[in-house]
Amino acid sequence: MTGQRLHSKTAGAKLNFDFRASHFATIFALGLILLTAGRLAAPSQVVAAQAFKGGVPGVSVLQDKVEKPPEKPQLRDFVGVWKATFQGKTFTALTLRLENDKLAGTLSTGEVDLAPDGEVSNVNQEVGEARAIFDIKLEGQILSFKDKDGDDVNSLEMKLTGENRAELRFLLPDQLPQGMPVPKPFRLTRTEKLPHISNELVG
Repeated sequence: MTGQRLHSKTAGAKLNFDFRASHFATIFALGLILLTAGRLAAPSQVVAAQAFKGGVPGVSVLQDKVEKPPEKPQLRDFVGVWKATFQGKTFTALTLRLENDKLAGTLSTGEVDLAPDGEVSNVNQEVGEARAIFDIKLEGQILSFKDKDGDDVNSLEMKLTGENRAELRFLLPDQLPQGMPVPKPFRLTRTEKLPHISNELVG
């Protein structure tokens, strides 16, 4: 499926003004009116302008919180339920649990279409049955693991990009099928944190 992009174009109207000497008085008067109106702006407008500049005490300005991943991630930093969605549809779900200081988990995948740039362009089928993952290893900032889908064994890598954000990459063969774009990493969001399970808690 070939992805399509919409480009928005802004059509600007060009206005031509013909100033004559007889218009100067009228223009000057209009200028005074506009200046006075600007000084007598509605309080809500003034508050909004000051709030945007952060100048009104007690008025908080919402800012995007920049999430930073841990410099040296530990296994516990990956624990939780991670999901990748497109247009409200979940096409990848990864659950990671910490059991006796070892990671275990499951992976559920769906079916997607890719645009020529490798981004997901459509979700044909949402996530299905969860499959157990294995060979889980943390080396530096990369968590690698495998899962078996039928007769196929998939190798994947996960990298944290924020406190609750990550990227998931499928390791594909060097030679892809003709016409298949190189998939970009799936962007995951942690939707739930899970507790650490130990034998002591289990009893």
